[in-house]
Amino acid sequence: MAQTLSREEKKQLQEWIGNGTKIFELLFSISIDGCDPGTFHKLCDDKGPTVTVLYNTNDSVFGGYTSIAWKSQNCYREDNNAFLFQLRFNGNPKANKFHSRNAKKSIYDGKSYGPYFGSGPDLFTFKNTVTSNEGYFSLNGEMKSCTYNMSVCGTEKINNDHMKVKELEVYLVQ
Repeated sequence: MAQTLSREEKKQLQEWIGNGTKIFELLFSISIDGCDPGTFHKLCDDKGPTVTVLYNTNDSVFGGYTSIAWKSQNCYREDNNAFLFQLRFNGNPKANKFHSRNAKKSIYDGKSYGPYFGSGPDLFTFKNTVTSNEGYFSLNGEMKSCTYNMSVCGTEKINNDHMKVKELEVYLVQ
């Protein structure tokens, strides 16, 4: 089932990113393109700043922003502008922005992984191919607070302590 950001959620992301109005161009969607690192990198590498958005089975919406392009370099990369975020929890609006405590490890840019933020890993989406089961993807990644300061609410209050998602989208931010 396809999900999409609401107008209000896009406005909130624009505010956090800064520098005026942004255009969000969908580059990758696991419900359309499949949940595979090779496809993610084929569609998203060398494009520019991106927002990764996850929609879980509890109607919680969360993700990450990086101002640098994905490149499949198999290393941590520095991004002083990167952040993780929460837009919804259990269907209710809940806007939180989480800053990195170590910009040198803002993202892990590995060709065998989907979007990967922080060294915890703070938000690791998936490795290898993940198939849909009964309308959702049980991602083999995880979320925990390490590089990004999510202690204000704890990851269980962001992703309901699981990585079962109806959708994961990556948008180019222009």
